[in-house]
Amino acid sequence: MKTIALITCNILFAMTSIAQVKKIDTVINKVFPNLSAETLSKKAIEFPKDVKGKPTIIVIAFKREAQDQIDPWLAAISKKYKKKEINYYEIPMMSGGYKIISGIIDGGMRGGVPPALHDFVASYYGNLDNYISYLNIKKDKNCYLFLLDKNGIIKFKTESTINAVKLQELETNIGALLK
Repeated sequence: MKTIALITCNILFAMTSIAQVKKIDTVINKVFPNLSAETLSKKAIEFPKDVKGKPTIIVIAFKREAQDQIDPWLAAISKKYKKKEINYYEIPMMSGGYKIISGIIDGGMRGGVPPALHDFVASYYGNLDNYISYLNIKKDKNCYLFLLDKNGIIKFKTESTINAVKLQELETNIGALLK
């Protein structure tokens, strides 16, 4: 009976230890997928090809409501890092059906986004499923932040609202890439 109790305790301890191990996202250390978009300043851009050479933060969102999550990330990042140190892009992701009214949508965004940021907001219109699957994300109201190294490899991923822990993790990862 003591043996069974001891084995049960060991199993419970092992299960608790395993549950506390931080799950590593399967997208980490994968190349960011090719994504062609157009900035609000009407420049074509292809990720990750056109951002290679320095660390890049890409924030993806599927819903307008995510902007309330994106803005604090941008504020914290732009306060800490200079544009010459890292790239930063927001990518609103819209299905291909919206392409027909992309001029209206992008025009509305141009009106709401300060002109100084138009080069850093790139709209994507097309199939979303491959990106959702590859990046291990959901088409929901959250934003998804990815940190790419200078070769376009994803080194960090987080989602939703900024907090002190997420910001510290991002800064630590950026610091490692800037060395």
